Amino acid sequence: MNEERILDLLEKVYTEFSKKFDAVEQELKEVRQDVKKLNAKIDGEISDKIRALFDDRQVVHEKFNEINEKIDRLQMDVNNLTVKTIYHDNRIIELGKKLGVK
Repeated sequence: MNEERILDLLEKVYTEFSKKFDAVEQELKEVRQDVKKLNAKIDGEISDKIRALFDDRQVVHEKFNEINEKIDRLQMDVNNLTVKTIYHDNRIIELGKKLGVK
């Protein structure tokens, strides 16, 4: 009688374990499907967006360099004009002295 009771208990434990194992197995399948969907989304949408951002960053970087070069050229022009202005101011002063104008 004890053996029969033990067998019944073992059968119940086995049945419960099987149900829980099946439920875990199903959840694992669902998780795998979700992971596959996420991988597809990463490969498709997100990778494209990252690539587009990188390309845009490259364009912005190139434009920034172009603007910096223009600023450098403008600074050289301003420096040249400053030197010429100083030279001309000095020449005007010299000519004024020669002509006797104060």
